[in-house]
Amino acid sequence: MKKYFVFIFSFSLLVLSFSAAKAVDEATDSSVTTKIKERLEKTTEQGLNTIKEELTSQSLSPKKKAYVGLAKSVTDDLVTLEYKSQDYPVYLDVKTQAEQGDYLLTLGFFYSDKNQFHAKKILVLDPPEAAVNRQLLSGQIQEIDGNKITVNNKSFTLSSKTELIIQGVEKPSIDDLELKDNLYAIVTLDKNGDIDNINNLLVIPGENNPAAMTPTNATESALPATDSATIE
Repeated sequence: MKKYFVFIFSFSLLVLSFSAAKAVDEATDSSVTTKIKERLEKTTEQGLNTIKEELTSQSLSPKKKAYVGLAKSVTDDLVTLEYKSQDYPVYLDVKTQAEQGDYLLTLGFFYSDKNQFHAKKILVLDPPEAAVNRQLLSGQIQEIDGNKITVNNKSFTLSSKTELIIQGVEKPSIDDLELKDNLYAIVTLDKNGDIDNINNLLVIPGENNPAAMTPTNATESALPATDSATIE
């Protein structure tokens, strides 16, 4: 009986020791997990801060740019370029002989922290040619004054270089034109919207133009021969 109680007591001590060891292990595991989590969070935060600093540094670093346009104004340290009706300030880091009205190409860097473009090199270019403004002109001839023709209240002068085509006329000239003839042409306009040049002109004769009339040949009917009455 005594041995039985000794066994029970020893077994209880063993169970308590195992439970205590398990509790210590669990506490140790929890502590390690917490430390690892804290370390990861700290490392992640440091990494994010590093990335943010690099991105900020990159965004603030000067970027290569080039501006082109007409010099609207020129001073010792600033040129204002005009391009497509917009103004672009160009700060000068170099001396330039450019003058107002010159067409410039400026090369340099844009500083986003200052919101400024600084030119390191300036080139004077030939201004680009203006785009050709062409338009279809059509309508009835309102007025003819020598070589000057008016259509839709727009007037132009025929030159020796103008190719004139009149429907139904083999060798047309301006003398073959009449009021209310229908005219079609591709014209070049100047900056004021007036007709500057016309190369080809197609005219379809109107009701007043003889060229619009279809010629007809009238023929007399041949009468049958009859005996004439003779009065004696």
